[in-house]
This record gives sequence, C-alpha cells and structure tokens, in this order.
Amino acid sequence: MLIGKFKKEKYAKTKILLAFAASAILIIAYMASLYAEYGKLTERQFFAPVKIGLLSVALLNIGRVDYISALLATVSNVFASALPLVFSTYCFGKIFNFKNKATLAFSVNFLMFLAVSATKDSFTVIFNIFQNYYAFFAVFMSAVIPVTVFFLKKGKVKR
Repeated sequence: MLIGKFKKEKYAKTKILLAFAASAILIIAYMASLYAEYGKLTERQFFAPVKIGLLSVALLNIGRVDYISALLATVSNVFASALPLVFSTYCFGKIFNFKNKATLAFSVNFLMFLAVSATKDSFTVIFNIFQNYYAFFAVFMSAVIPVTVFFLKKGKVKR
C-alpha cells in the first residue's frame, strides 16, 4: 500500500491465486500430518510436537512421519521469517532512497537480531501479549493506517 504503483504483469491474477492455493495446500498437508502423527495430543497441548521431538532419543528412520512435519515446519518458518524482512527492506529502500542496498539489508537484519536477542527468554510472555491484543493490532493495521494514509496523501497517484 505504501510502496506505490506496480507494473501490470501478464497473468498476474492467475499467478497470485496459484501461489495462494499452493501455500494453502502445503499448510493443510502440514496440519494433516501433525494430526495424523500426534492425534488428540495436538489439540490439548500447543507445544506438544516440539516437546515430543525433544524427548525422542531414538533416531530410527522407519515410520518417522514427524520428519515430514518437521521439514514442512522448517520450510514454512524460513519463508515466514524471510519474507517480512525482504519486504521491509524493500519498503525502507523506497521510502529513504538508499543507494547501497546491502547496507540497508544489513541494518534491517541487525535490528531484527537485536529485537530477537532482547526477547529470547520471554517467549511465553510475548506470545500471551500477542494472543490477547492481536485483535486491536489487526484493527489498527487494517483500518486506521489505510484511512490515515488516504487522508494524508498529497496529490494523485499517476497510473
């Protein structure tokens, strides 16, 4: 929303819908493998798959379906953590007109490293805060900011 106009691409809607469908299928496959492996235990305990993996010492490869779910979780976590960094770097580059993109990427990643390092020991506290106050944050990001930007923009956007 804050970046500006995008170049129109041929079959853009189809590509976007296929990407969303592929990610939805991967998420459903991951959840199905978790429920198939851990059954009713997953519904009762939020961190049960992680704890089961930590306590399982035997590394027998036969019948280990949790390897698939761990692989899918790792792949989804890589994209879930990398995409916001890529997009925030791109947005900061557009807003502040950085000449050297490597310096910008390093500074954004360093800020994220500092944030993660400062909060690494209080994950459950931060998780509870996000769980309790996410609705207010979502309303702020989806309603207040777009309306504010709409009224604060200067001039028309050329298309």
